[in-house]
Amino acid sequence: MTRTKGGSAIPVTVRNIQTTDAMRLADADGTGLVSNNGLLGVIDGEHYQIHEGNHFFATDIDQDVDIVSPKQWLVIAPSSKAAHLMITVHSSKNGTLEIFEAPTTTDDGTAVTAFNNDRRGGGPKAATLQVLKDPTVSDNGTLLFAQVMGDDSTSGKGTGGPGEPESELIVNESTKYLIKYTSLSDNNRLSIDVDWYEVGG
Repeated sequence: MTRTKGGSAIPVTVRNIQTTDAMRLADADGTGLVSNNGLLGVIDGEHYQIHEGNHFFATDIDQDVDIVSPKQWLVIAPSSKAAHLMITVHSSKNGTLEIFEAPTTTDDGTAVTAFNNDRRGGGPKAATLQVLKDPTVSDNGTLLFAQVMGDDSTSGKGTGGPGEPESELIVNESTKYLIKYTSLSDNNRLSIDVDWYEVGG
C-alpha cells in the first residue's frame, strides 16, 4: 500500500502505521532522501544556506587599539533581503563590546571584503550586506547589546577573551548597525568575524 502525503510547504502527519506498511521519503523527483543505512541526513538551517550559496563572512584585525580610541565597525543591511547576522570579536586584553542600531555617520568607513562560504567554481554569489571599518560616527543610535570582554588584573592590563551575542540578529532592511569595542588597556589586539546569510529579495 502506498500513502502519499504533503506537498510544497504542507506539513506531513502519518498515523496508524501498520506492521505491513513501508515508508519511503523522496523529493519531488522521486529521489530517495534516506541513505542506504536507513538514516535520514539532516543539517541545520544555517548550514543549509551555505550549500545554497547564500552564506557569507568578513573578517578584520586591528593590531593596536588604545583606551582613547575605540574600534568601530559598521554593518549596512541590504534593502531587499533578510540578513541573519552573527558577530564574534576577540581581544588580547580587556574591554567592552556594544552593538547599536541606526547610528548616524558622516563617513561609513573602509569596506571589509566579504566572501561566500561556498568556494566552488562557477562564480559564487556576491553579498549585498556591507561590512566596513573605522566609520566616522556622530551619534551611536540605539544600544541593542553590551558585553564585558576579558577580566581585570592588578597590572591594569587585564586579559582578553571573546565577545558575541548568543543568538543571531535579523537586521532591519537598509539599516546601519554600529559594532563598537572600547578597550580598557592600551596596545590591545582585536579581531572580528561577521557571519551571515541572506534570504528573500
